[in-house]
Amino acid sequence: MQVTNTSSIVASIAAQPNQPVHTAGISEQDFGKAATGKFGEILENYDLQNITPRDIDKLADQLTEAVYPFSMDMMLLRARGAEFQSHMPDFGGVPASPDEPVNLIRSVETSIEASRRHGDPTEAAQHLLDFLIKLDEAPDLILAQQGPSSAHESMYRQFVEASAA
Repeated sequence: MQVTNTSSIVASIAAQPNQPVHTAGISEQDFGKAATGKFGEILENYDLQNITPRDIDKLADQLTEAVYPFSMDMMLLRARGAEFQSHMPDFGGVPASPDEPVNLIRSVETSIEASRRHGDPTEAAQHLLDFLIKLDEAPDLILAQQGPSSAHESMYRQFVEASAA
């Protein structure tokens, strides 16, 4: 058996009865609340459109430590990290460089497109994409919920920190 991408591995693991994979695990309202707390603090440190596989592992570890409640999300996220990818040669694949940034969202979209072209299942990859989009939008949710003055202060702090670096 030749495995061409992680989505087919993850799809076989994720195909669990009575557990929908298209909801990304958490409602918009609950995610918005969580994004302003511990999860939001974690997510502010990552850019999913420019992240290394090693940083994907760190993100998943931090979300797990903060007690992110949905294990399927974490399993799918970890499948894109350096640790999981380091085992891909065992399955006939080629792992990405653990320190080379990737656009994680675009990478998952590309996997979905390839799976569709080959008639492979896309449910798990679509679940991951939905989850990543929520993660990517979380910092914007935080700013929106903080209001204009808090958002301005937050942007000013980021500017000062970037200037000091």
